[in-house]
Amino acid sequence: MAKNPTPVFSNILDRPMSETKQPTPMPTGEYGWAVLGLPEEGVSARKQTPQLEFTFKCLGPIGDTVDTDKLNAWLTNGDGTKTKITDITHKHVFYKTEKSLYRLKKFMKILGFDVESQASYTQTLPETPGREFIGNIKHRLSEDNETRFAYIDSFAQFED
Repeated sequence: MAKNPTPVFSNILDRPMSETKQPTPMPTGEYGWAVLGLPEEGVSARKQTPQLEFTFKCLGPIGDTVDTDKLNAWLTNGDGTKTKITDITHKHVFYKTEKSLYRLKKFMKILGFDVESQASYTQTLPETPGREFIGNIKHRLSEDNETRFAYIDSFAQFED
């Protein structure tokens, strides 16, 4: 999840190590998201499973599902400036395997595609940029139990 523009490492490395803090994850709750660009094809690092990686742009919190005090604190940078919620991005992977393709189908339906048509993923994926949905952010621990990170646990359609 990107929070700030690309850092200038010479400035970052000039800081005392004692000032370095582990970032907190995005607060939990429902947020609006928009698909940003086309998904990138690749393979997973561990098992080399073929995958599509989507990048989403945050549109903002939905209703009262997000603690606004936590969100405002999270968006406030160390120098007191504030990151705009619409500058927040999040990545999500869908695996390209027979057993997991149904997840991509469910996501495409949430984006508004007629998944019962004869259109293929190859035909419809180019139409995903800009499509909006609701994503529920939750937290989980890394495999080494050292770091808590945010991920989109579930997807839903915006109601008309």
